[in-house]
Amino acid sequence: MEELTQAVCEKRIYTEEANTHEHMYGQFLFPLKGLLSMETDNGMLELDGNHAFYLAPSRRHTFSSSSYNECLTLDIPSHYFSGSLTSLEEQYIDLNEQWKSIRYLLLEEAYQDRSSAALTQLVRFIGTKLKKKRYASVQYIHDHFASKVDLELLAKIEHYHPSYYSAWFKKVTGKKVSTYIHHVRLEESKRLLLETSCSITNISQEVGYEYPSSFTRLFVQYTGCSPQHYRKIMKLDKKELHS
Repeated sequence: MEELTQAVCEKRIYTEEANTHEHMYGQFLFPLKGLLSMETDNGMLELDGNHAFYLAPSRRHTFSSSSYNECLTLDIPSHYFSGSLTSLEEQYIDLNEQWKSIRYLLLEEAYQDRSSAALTQLVRFIGTKLKKKRYASVQYIHDHFASKVDLELLAKIEHYHPSYYSAWFKKVTGKKVSTYIHHVRLEESKRLLLETSCSITNISQEVGYEYPSSFTRLFVQYTGCSPQHYRKIMKLDKKELHS
């Protein structure tokens, strides 16, 4: 597979003929005109001017386009991945104003020498931003943890196949989907135990557990003590701290 020594930023046109390949460098795609169809192991997706896509190194993929198109493409050498880009996974990005500004700066760099120091700094910044980005499906869990969270919906949000999504989720969060949901729920329950006088039954329902017994069992596994005991000792510690 081809390797790069420096980042390359340029406009490219993709044809109707499917082009399947892989490369050792990462690649960032910003469609400018038309639609770009891309297939990876995670499934098929279409990119337009409102979206961007980060493709991780050594991932087999297929590009094609059935109409005239222009795409701003940023090739990122593997040695950049020793810092903030380490272990980044594929990301489908809705372009907000900040990402549009980044696209504009990259367009400016597309007309410069590929060894531009500004391009190097911009690539580093993009890596940091991607690293800090909370994935859309993870944000969905934080917004809807009290309801039943459907795995297929989470996979659809990330444009992944459900069978791949579970493995991807564990890689980027360090937890299984179910474990992460319990984590978010129980962290919220700890806040409610300390900041409200709600009953254990009400708190368990507030964070998404139908039965208080299930909530208590999971809380003990998570913290090592019951919700009642946690509330008591934490409030006592807080009282002593301010006495």
